[in-house]
Amino acid sequence: ISPRLENGVWNVYIEGEKKAGGKLVHTILSPEGAEIGNAEGTSCAIRVSDPLLWDIYKGNLYTLRSVLYSGSEITDVQENRFGFRTAEFDPQRGFVINGRREKMHGVCMHHDLGALGAAMNEAALKRQLEILKSFGVNAVRTSHNMPARELVAICEEMGILLDSECFDMWENAKTEYDYARFLPEWYKIDVAAWVRRDRNSPAVVMWSIGNEIGDTHASPRGLEVAKMLKEAVLEHDPKGNAICTIASNYMPWENAQKVADYLKQGGYNYAEHLYEEHHEKHPDWFIYGSETSSAVRSRGVYHLPASADILTHDDLQCSDMGNSCVGWGKPMEKAWIMDRDAPYCGGQFVWTGFDYIGEPTPYSTKNSYFGIVDTAGLFKNAYYFYRSVWTDGKKSPFVHILPAWDFNEGQEIEVRTYSNLKDVELFFNGKSLGKQHIDLEHGKVLHGS
Repeated sequence: ISPRLENGVWNVYIEGEKKAGGKLVHTILSPEGAEIGNAEGTSCAIRVSDPLLWDIYKGNLYTLRSVLYSGSEITDVQENRFGFRTAEFDPQRGFVINGRREKMHGVCMHHDLGALGAAMNEAALKRQLEILKSFGVNAVRTSHNMPARELVAICEEMGILLDSECFDMWENAKTEYDYARFLPEWYKIDVAAWVRRDRNSPAVVMWSIGNEIGDTHASPRGLEVAKMLKEAVLEHDPKGNAICTIASNYMPWENAQKVADYLKQGGYNYAEHLYEEHHEKHPDWFIYGSETSSAVRSRGVYHLPASADILTHDDLQCSDMGNSCVGWGKPMEKAWIMDRDAPYCGGQFVWTGFDYIGEPTPYSTKNSYFGIVDTAGLFKNAYYFYRSVWTDGKKSPFVHILPAWDFNEGQEIEVRTYSNLKDVELFFNGKSLGKQHIDLEHGKVLHGS
């Protein structure tokens, strides 16, 4: 199903495989279930006037009902959901949806549901996405696996963009028993299953063919494999419902840059410092942050002073004051500012939306510390920072203050505030301790302190 806006009119192109016998009738149903157009044949087109557009936070979904007849008898019925939207990946303007420039305010998400484990629980997954949406998330990267159909369906309904990612390794293994053993024999089959299932989805805007692939750094062979994978994607999404991209932490090096130049979509993992240089050298590249920040924090744990960057402590916790960050990452404010100040950048996918089981950096415990939200769905202070820069203060104003008031009497405490308002004033026992202006659009410090 390929909806195309042509000369101001939407045409829905339907393409299928020709099979002998029978009559195939297609009908488009509006989000309310009304019939708005039909056509007959394996491949045909239906014109639709003034449809409701699928957009960020507007999950306007239409249905294509395809009925196969043998004479007058119905032998099969298939329904596919789709949406009307345009998506452009402009090297100069960034990400453009329905003709409107938008930043992708994205997060990376692992597939597990915290304490509930890895088995799919649709209600728990929907809760996660509702929490993400509440602080301004409009995009999710499925790191580093092909997503569950339930995730795609919920994103379609909620109007959340998807960077759908397939492989965490290609031919060069990362661990002894990983997918590198099977890629040469199985990649065509697996890419076909991945793309064909979701190629009609309006939520899917990117097909990411790999994450931090060492093949793209170690040898020119990486470019050959990238071509193999993109060709496999295009075989099953020939109309380009979504672009083909990659998430790379090797962008400083030549071989990875050759892959980016072939794809023309450069996903940067922790390499925002290269944006301006690469934008000037490669004005035809669409640049975005496929993985950013990697700040770590434990909910409600405060290590002071907040002005000092402190990573590890005897309590095996990380500070929730925004002052804990791993060596390859960046504090959340700095990562956002580098995105904000690059108008050609399509946006970023923060590592990560939720904590997840595994990768317990910087401690050998059970789960990660990277999440903006913990495994139970409770907010860390990072939630309020991203809410301050990703939501509209006129529509939903808020002020958040930290840390908690549980310190020793007489101890001097650094107080911070996050807000999507421009001015914040702090009172203590009725006395003003000062008023601060926070320049969220241009400032280099995006909190009150």
